[in-house]
Order: sequence, then C-alpha cells, then structure tokens
Amino acid sequence: MEKKQEKWAIFWCDLLSPILYEEIEPAATNQFLKILADKPIPFPDGSVKKPSLSTLRGKLNRYKKGGFDALEHQKRADLGKPRNTGSEVIKKVQRKLNFCNVKTSLIPPTPCVSGRILLALC
Repeated sequence: MEKKQEKWAIFWCDLLSPILYEEIEPAATNQFLKILADKPIPFPDGSVKKPSLSTLRGKLNRYKKGGFDALEHQKRADLGKPRNTGSEVIKKVQRKLNFCNVKTSLIPPTPCVSGRILLALC
C-alpha cells in the first residue's frame, strides 16, 4: 500500500476506532455513526467536511470484510464518464427536438449537455 493510501486507511481506522475496538455497544453503533456524520472532520487531503452516513457504514463494512487494507482510498469507478445524462435521456431529447423541428446538428453529440437544458429548448 502506498503512503497516501495508508494515510487514508489510518484516517478511517482512527475515525471508526471506538466501534472497531468495541468501546461502543453494538446496539449503539448506528447512533455513533450518525453523530460522526453530523460533525465536520478534517480529512487527510486537508479538506474539512462531514462524512456521509453511507460512507461511514461502507467503510465499517469494508473493514469488517477485508481488514485494514480494505480501507485504502479508491478512485470512483465511473471517473471520466457522464453520470447525469444517460443514453435514454439523450435519445428522448433528440426525438423531442426532431418533433419541434430543431436542427439536432446544432447540439453537440456528447452527453455533456444537461438533459433538462435540452428539454427546455422545445
């Protein structure tokens, strides 16, 4: 594990340590995670933000399944791909634009343009 990755794993381990070392009753785990999710925390990259409840639960589950190595920071699986505008939305917009007699050649062929903006054209 790289130094940077190790730093992230230590961060999550430290944050979740009361649960990992059973200092908190298993029944109170959810309440503890909610409290953690509600307060700003300094992250290893220098940012200060509130970790989401789902992230905390995910990290805890990953630790339980894979141990310390499972806590390393991972890049998004969909990095570099559009997340907001799926192919179905683009097809629907193109059909609507054709119906409204809008030249679709004026619209970029990439899914970077928001579907809401395109639908508003008609």
